[in-house]
Amino acid sequence: SRKAKILAYYRSEAAKHGLGGTSTIQDIRIRRLEVDALCSYIRDGDRIAEIGCGNGYVAQQIVERFDVELDASDASPDMVALARQRPLAGSRGRLRFSQQDVLSFSPDRLYDLIFTERCLQNLVSWDDQQAALRNIARSLRRGGRFLMLECFLTGLNTLNAAREELDLPPIEAPWFNLFFDE
Repeated sequence: SRKAKILAYYRSEAAKHGLGGTSTIQDIRIRRLEVDALCSYIRDGDRIAEIGCGNGYVAQQIVERFDVELDASDASPDMVALARQRPLAGSRGRLRFSQQDVLSFSPDRLYDLIFTERCLQNLVSWDDQQAALRNIARSLRRGGRFLMLECFLTGLNTLNAAREELDLPPIEAPWFNLFFDE
């Protein structure tokens, strides 16, 4: 199945990147900019969920900076196993890792903030993406926020137009991604 192939891909990514910040995106500068952008929405005391936490790199950055409760989950058992190895002594916040698919996300609490980073684009259909978005919406407290750091066709098309001007080959979306259309 496609889902099994995606999990196999992330098994190989876990082996390749370990606890590094390059897991799910190889450009560490972009990763740092993403973390800084996310952190601009976070306040001490927030209850946060990260869905699709990968190896826990971003979650660790957040609990080191903020006094928050963060529940981080991923569908990949290999990524969650790595995340649980993160050194968290001295962190300001509290962090729990769990294995959970966004399509079955149904926490026992509501969150002030939920975010995804290149997670929803790994779902196999628009129907699945919509189901995931409904699960996220149901898990937010009244006035809660959802930050979606996902890939869009517009960005890929703009990048490829620039590459064409430089006589560079286009970048194809990975086989397992279903980018969003604005």
